[in-house]
Amino acid sequence: MKISIALLPLAAAAGLAVPSPSFAQEPVQLIASSFRVASLDLPSAPDDLKSRTSAAAATASVSAGTHPLAAQSWHTGMDRWLTVNDMTYSMRYRAVTDINGAHEFNQGQERSILDGRFKFDEQGRYALAFHASSGKYFNWAYADFMGGGNKQAFALSQASATAAEKIKFGRAETVDNANFVASQSSGGWSFYVRELYADLEPVKGIEFQGGGLDINRGAASEITTYDNDGYITGERLLIKRPKQLFLDEISVTYAYLGDVFKPNMFARLDTFKHSDYHQFLLRKHVGKRVDASFDYTWQNAANMLHEDALVNVKESKVFDSVRVEYYQRLNGIYYPNVPHITTFFRKGGNGYAFTVDKKVKRVAMEGGFDSYDLQSGALTQVGVLGVMGMALNGDQYGQGKRYFARPVIQLTPYLSAQAYFTRLYGTQSDPTQLIWNKQAVNAGLVFDIRKALFRRDA
Repeated sequence: MKISIALLPLAAAAGLAVPSPSFAQEPVQLIASSFRVASLDLPSAPDDLKSRTSAAAATASVSAGTHPLAAQSWHTGMDRWLTVNDMTYSMRYRAVTDINGAHEFNQGQERSILDGRFKFDEQGRYALAFHASSGKYFNWAYADFMGGGNKQAFALSQASATAAEKIKFGRAETVDNANFVASQSSGGWSFYVRELYADLEPVKGIEFQGGGLDINRGAASEITTYDNDGYITGERLLIKRPKQLFLDEISVTYAYLGDVFKPNMFARLDTFKHSDYHQFLLRKHVGKRVDASFDYTWQNAANMLHEDALVNVKESKVFDSVRVEYYQRLNGIYYPNVPHITTFFRKGGNGYAFTVDKKVKRVAMEGGFDSYDLQSGALTQVGVLGVMGMALNGDQYGQGKRYFARPVIQLTPYLSAQAYFTRLYGTQSDPTQLIWNKQAVNAGLVFDIRKALFRRDA
């Protein structure tokens, strides 16, 4: 694996010699915001420090013999080589109504996730990280097994569309036919390796990652950045030397973000030679209360800024945490397949999100409101998706101004009932812009296989 020369100056800035790259690092050195909660695409709400690290630590700390299926050899042998962060199976019912009142989705879906690390040294500084899941789209890990899928939903939306929307949809379908066909495939259980990357820390506080990567969201969530199921292909340098550099994290990523209908990392190997995604992120923790980040992201000629903070407010007795997110896309961009057509030029924009959460015994609740601009569909680089109002942020949120709520009830240590509700408020500013999820309701069960096999005593 080659590490881009563009990433090395920051390592030198830390005043350290960087040995030749290999594989590395415990999950604690992974980007904290990359935590994937076992839920209906539920972002990590209580605290961003709840990363994949917490799941790995829980697995490693389970004492042998606490469950009939928990073998002594797993903890004394396998855990030396393999850390399982997430092993879940989910089923849910989804009902979605679009901006014109069409009842697009009325279906049952399932999702499987396997996330972990193969460790090549006892300390876990040299590792191969992986994340595999079901789903056939960049930000959909669920697959349909009952009811109509994307094809039926698109047909219902087009039938209820306004005249202006139909014209725009027809143009998008004509110039982007291959992507239009691919976008309609959403059924069947398919399991893909979405992420697979070498993770190494040759020097304490200097980390390299290369391969199929997750996205560094900093202190933000998937609402204003990219879906938790998303992926990129490239390389990343992380510097975590707060004593020398004040900041807790400096991150530089050069990668390719695209192929939204190719979740299979092995089908995207040729994208290593392309780079259309650059991110420069700074992060700082203020005591144990505040986690803040700022980043500049360049994606497909779009210049974006993100300013985010997650604040621990447990002492208030009202909420456990408050997350504030804000972003700006500083310029407009064209869809690549249809340059120079005014209809497919999308202006710059901005948005925000405000989220609070509270947990009382076995019940957790997250809620808030957000605004994700209607021009953001251009980031998909797929005209049809842009017309449908499908962006690259968390698919449960999408575009527009909306409020949302997510209750979670922990039925057993390894089984939870979870739901999600969102609805647009106010009016949209683009009469030719469909929004596929004016209102959405999800409800289902999540079975944590890892906890069932290796759970602690009550």
